Amino acid sequence: MEKTGDRELKRAYVCHTYYHVYVALLKECALFREKGDAAGKALFLLSSFSNDFETLADRLNASPLAGKALPFEEHGEEFFTELQNWHKDRGNVLLHLLQRMVYFRKLAKALAPYVPVDLRAFEDVYVFCDSDPVGFYLNANRIPYHALEDGLDCLKYYDTA
Repeated sequence: MEKTGDRELKRAYVCHTYYHVYVALLKECALFREKGDAAGKALFLLSSFSNDFETLADRLNASPLAGKALPFEEHGEEFFTELQNWHKDRGNVLLHLLQRMVYFRKLAKALAPYVPVDLRAFEDVYVFCDSDPVGFYLNANRIPYHALEDGLDCLKYYDTA
């Protein structure tokens, strides 16, 4: 478990949009309600891959719901120019398959210095877009994670009927 101040962080959420943060916060509220798990035991990694979160990390860090929020400079293949040669058509399905396997491992290795925490330290890692580079990073490093579909029945916990 990662620590922040006097709190242990048990869960990590890799969020790519404001909606992902919203769903993660609802999930944290649901966990608190279901298990009595203390609020503020989650890390929110705010990926820059598809969104500029502006001051959201500061606002989450000021909230008792989030244990800690960090920006995450998640880069795609265009950032790592050394990987461009792995996109050539080899003219053979088997060679293409092998090439893609090597490419994804190299992408994961290139992304590693940009991951701000050791994701192995968490009991649970939640990822909304595991087809983004972070998914390849997690798979290549054999880090177990939960792939969350946007929404994931998050509103069923707040049924007003």
